[in-house]
Amino acid sequence: MSATEDVSGFLTQAAELRLRLNANTFFSGLSKKKQNKLLRGETAYLSPLEEIAERAGIDLTTFRLLYKLLSSHVHGLPMSFYRMGEQNRGRGVHSKSEEGYTTTAVTFAAELLTAAVEEMQGLFSLAKNA
Repeated sequence: MSATEDVSGFLTQAAELRLRLNANTFFSGLSKKKQNKLLRGETAYLSPLEEIAERAGIDLTTFRLLYKLLSSHVHGLPMSFYRMGEQNRGRGVHSKSEEGYTTTAVTFAAELLTAAVEEMQGLFSLAKNA
């Protein structure tokens, strides 16, 4: 498949997704400003990340620290590359530092998944009782 075909397919799919979103009752209940931001791809979240973290029961100080830590290794910032040399971090070589980062990330992910499961169970139990 050529790049032109890829772009054409993506544009078609984007138009279909916009139609589906506009037909969604939850989406149509959002403010026009929020709808437009989402449709243009300016934001990927319905609520600010800090608000989502609070609703998930994550302490905001902890969330902010983990967000900064994790994003500093995801984004191509100078510090991301600088830190790679420290104790073989980011090289796929076993080290205590890598173990610590992995443990932190898995623990945080488990907390978020647990909160998400509990929220989904609550939503579905509300739907059953309605």
